[in-house]
Amino acid sequence: MRGAMQQIDAVAKINKQIQLELMASSIYGHLQAHADNEELKELWKKLAIHEKYHAATLERLRDTLSRETLTIETFAINPGKIDELLNELDNIIHEIKGRISSSRAFEIALFLEFSELNALFFSSNDIGKDNTSVYIHSMGEGTKRHLTLLYEGVKKYLEPNNQTPHLQKFYEKGIISRNELEL
Repeated sequence: MRGAMQQIDAVAKINKQIQLELMASSIYGHLQAHADNEELKELWKKLAIHEKYHAATLERLRDTLSRETLTIETFAINPGKIDELLNELDNIIHEIKGRISSSRAFEIALFLEFSELNALFFSSNDIGKDNTSVYIHSMGEGTKRHLTLLYEGVKKYLEPNNQTPHLQKFYEKGIISRNELEL
């Protein structure tokens, strides 16, 4: 019985993450539709596609868990944090129904990536105790790529002295160094 409960819990957590990835894709799609130029449209499109890919990867993991009765005992997703983030992203979707500045678009994108990182990777002390470490590493690499793309966009399209609070917070926490982002 315990294995079945763990399986249900893991599937529920994965479903939350799928919902988050799809909402992120939707936000990036909206930023694409209202971007100031073709290069920014391409950046937002690329990020929207990546988020859809993440959702599809999670769907495959969820389907494997459901079909093969595998369990993940320490799946490092905090559903409460994801619920909070989904509520915040719902508010952002309402905010961005109209045109927004490039600066605000980057702020939203950085908020999204940092919040996802926080909800996924800093919600459990048990990360890496089982097969989830491969998944976490893979998703972490995806987030790192997204942040690299966003930082390059910030450098290119925003004023040099415009360090967004989320980018500064990222460096202050020491999650990744500027060298790792190839800056």
